[in-house]
Amino acid sequence: MAANLTQEDILDLPAEAPPPGVVPNFENPSRILSNAEAALHGLYALSTVMFFIKMYTQLRISRKVEREDYVLILTWLLYTGAFEPVGTLLVRTPYGAHQWEITLRVFSRYLFIQYCEMVIWVIAMLLVKITILLQYLRIFTTPGVRDFTFWASHALLYLNIAYYIAFTFIQMFPCNPRQMFWDKTITDGHCMDIFAANVSGAVVCLVSDLAILVLPQRILFKLNVRTSRKIGLCILFAIGIFACTTSTVRLYYNIRLWQTQTDISHQLGNISIWGTAQLPTGFLIICLPSVPKLLNHLRSKPWAVRLETSLRSLSRQSTKKAPQMRTNILTIGGGGNNNLKQTVVSDVEFRELMATNTDLGSLTSFADSHRG
Repeated sequence: MAANLTQEDILDLPAEAPPPGVVPNFENPSRILSNAEAALHGLYALSTVMFFIKMYTQLRISRKVEREDYVLILTWLLYTGAFEPVGTLLVRTPYGAHQWEITLRVFSRYLFIQYCEMVIWVIAMLLVKITILLQYLRIFTTPGVRDFTFWASHALLYLNIAYYIAFTFIQMFPCNPRQMFWDKTITDGHCMDIFAANVSGAVVCLVSDLAILVLPQRILFKLNVRTSRKIGLCILFAIGIFACTTSTVRLYYNIRLWQTQTDISHQLGNISIWGTAQLPTGFLIICLPSVPKLLNHLRSKPWAVRLETSLRSLSRQSTKKAPQMRTNILTIGGGGNNNLKQTVVSDVEFRELMATNTDLGSLTSFADSHRG
């Protein structure tokens, strides 16, 4: 009877036999994350905000575009023009549904979108790591000095480039013919063990994330700054801990999929969730160091000074005023306090006065940066 089925009939069959006692629900298959699309767009929005903070800081404050900034721009364009649209298509399928609750037709479409997303993700992660390592080379190495950080950063840079380029081709050509990866009606051909390849890729991703996390810590602890500021810098770069966590969880699900090779649609959904979270984490690691510089720049603006002064005035008015002590000053010619003229200069007027003089303005900026 099965021999009389057409290809269309086969595509309407369940993609996998259900476990004993389980009745498939084709009308409303279960999903891993019900609000996956909102999460996807939220992570993209966070990455975009951080990207524009970084670029505004470089263009308007530092007035210099570094070489890693060009790679970051390319990464964001890839994220915006490819990963985000393909990810939207993916979450609008039965994302992470159990394979026995979808038809072979839906499963083939799901695999094709996963295939596209994985290729884009590998390229995007390579660009993220290139950006981070180029930033390390600029910040933590001295021109002309070939120390440990210099060689370690270069080694990580070239190893990541070599591996991720090779891994991109593995993801692009897992089968011969290539369509055999997502079209399960094709039987004339062969595929590599793509699940084993994904495990190796997840291992390399985790190891490189750990190396990128640890590399700057030894330098940060040697900086000649206050302990509190040193700890703050380490915490800033320790955001990479979350990247390592996502890599670890992603490796776990890749190993499970490699071992079982069943319920592929559900397990690929788990892998995709944690892989998607790695891109915004990379943007945070790259862009967060620009935030303090932006905040200091905004605080020097007249409108920010006026806002700060207004908030302080409101705070003072809301608290009970303490009794003020009067000081009598005896002046030549008599009259005491009646002849005393007091001039009060507000914070706004003081900072605007400082801004009109280059030397005084520089001194004020220096004092503000070392205050508290």
